[in-house]
Parts: sequence; C-alpha cells; structure tokens
Amino acid sequence: MAKAVTLLIQGMHCNGCALGLRAALKKLPQVLSADVSFKESRAVVECDEALLNEAVLREAVRGAGFEVAEIQ
Repeated sequence: MAKAVTLLIQGMHCNGCALGLRAALKKLPQVLSADVSFKESRAVVECDEALLNEAVLREAVRGAGFEVAEIQ
C-alpha cells in the first residue's frame, strides 16, 4: 500500500536543485514517485508504506545537499 508524505525542504535555490533532489529520492527502493517544488520548498513523496523509513528519506535529502525542515 502506498503512503504520501510531504517533506519541507531547506536549501533549494533553483529548479535545478528540485530536479536533483527528485532524482535522489527516486533512487530509493521505497519511493514510488516524487514531486519536488522549488517554489514551495517541498517534496511530496509517495512511498511503499511497508518500506517507509523517515530516516532514509532525510538521509537522501541530506545527501543531495539539502535539509528536511519537517515531515508531514
């Protein structure tokens, strides 16, 4: 079953940042889809609920050069 989570992101400066973060998130096996908005400083990530791990999502964001301000 899929579950959508919203990540509020800090540190994006352009649409290129959003594209890079989207690519990093989509590499995770738990991620089914990722929609990243530079304008809204957020990423909406649809994950396999059985594999959902917020720490892994945070680490992927950090690895792409950004920080997660909040997970909703």
